[in-house]
Amino acid sequence: MHLSNFNHLWHQKTKYESRTDETILQSDSSQLWTRNFVLIALINLLVSATGKMLDGSFSFYVIELGGDNFVVGLTAGLCAICSLIMRPIAGWVLDNISRKLIFFIAVIGLIIIPFFYMVFPILGMTILLRCMSGICWSTASTSSNTNACDIIPRKRFGEGMGFFGLTNSLATAIAPALGLLIMEKCGFNILFISCAAVAIVVLLLLTRLKFSPLPTKKKIDSNRSIFSKILHLFNKDAIPAAIFIFLAAVPSGAIYSFIALYASIEGLGSGGLFFTLQAIFTGVSRIFAGKIADTKGEGPMVYMSVVCFAINIILLVFGKTQLLFCISACLMGLGLGLCIPAMQTMAVRIVPPERRGSASSTFLCSWDVAWAIGGILGGILVESAGYRAMFGILGVFEILALLYYVIWGRKSPSAFKVYQAAQQKKLNAGG
Repeated sequence: MHLSNFNHLWHQKTKYESRTDETILQSDSSQLWTRNFVLIALINLLVSATGKMLDGSFSFYVIELGGDNFVVGLTAGLCAICSLIMRPIAGWVLDNISRKLIFFIAVIGLIIIPFFYMVFPILGMTILLRCMSGICWSTASTSSNTNACDIIPRKRFGEGMGFFGLTNSLATAIAPALGLLIMEKCGFNILFISCAAVAIVVLLLLTRLKFSPLPTKKKIDSNRSIFSKILHLFNKDAIPAAIFIFLAAVPSGAIYSFIALYASIEGLGSGGLFFTLQAIFTGVSRIFAGKIADTKGEGPMVYMSVVCFAINIILLVFGKTQLLFCISACLMGLGLGLCIPAMQTMAVRIVPPERRGSASSTFLCSWDVAWAIGGILGGILVESAGYRAMFGILGVFEILALLYYVIWGRKSPSAFKVYQAAQQKKLNAGG
């Protein structure tokens, strides 16, 4: 081989190998099922499982320590509020400091906190520890979502988020029922140790994940007011999707907090069955919902999900058999599986790479707010009016979600049709 040709080939090889991870991870390749994507999906599955193993059983633990339905709802609400406060902070750290460091810290917290439940079996301390757990879990899930956004190719984002979100569905199908089973057969201490063990596996997997370096950021005015800096933690482009998911998810926050107790009191079987059926249908619908969102937009998903949520609530209010209870779970799962991938896609559709952390945290904050309000309102309404009335009253939020999307959401810049029209206008102007 001629020396000049050899030098040229060596130069190209060195240039290729010196590319940053960001160039590799952010490339225009449409390959979805990479080693890194499988790793982040598995990590997300286990992070989700650490939280959901306690979702169905923690209400029983609060009652065992002397709490009532109001305290159950308050605990769920405070946990969600702490998650809400932490998400934008986590998003800022992910965008400005490291995609990696805060992820590791949060997972270490998920390993340590379960042991403190055993050391301090006191109601007040338990509520405080639950809030701390919410902070760690929200940080870990925000980190997981942000790193997934870095890894998934733009051309297949809706599909990728659909499969990525499927891990949440699998965790919901397995973890709450598993948590209730461990609680019933082995007691709360073994349940807490099991949660810590899952978090240890997450930590080990994180050491194998290839993290994207921080994207190049635009210079930000350092003289801005504190209020302006706080607002910068959130992402305005993600707000339209966040508002819809907030309104649609308030009833879900109450259902998750109280469905196990409701099923036990009404003689409808284990709450674990509800969680499992809901998660199976969430997972099945996610498989095709993401692809539809990539080609048809979020609109069809919104309308179908609201119908599913509405019927789900009607069955909880008026259904008195285990069959209707199970159908309700399936419809709730279908609604979640249809709307979440579509809204996640909408939340980051027009967001630049350097703001994906804030966009992810803004979207997930809306979920935390919904669960906080759902848990707290649910506890108040259960104490004053009963379970069925509580489900029915909170069902009004589904009507509000539909009205919001029809009147404002579908006209926002991040909505699929508006975005498509803007892109076409740019092409026409360029041509």
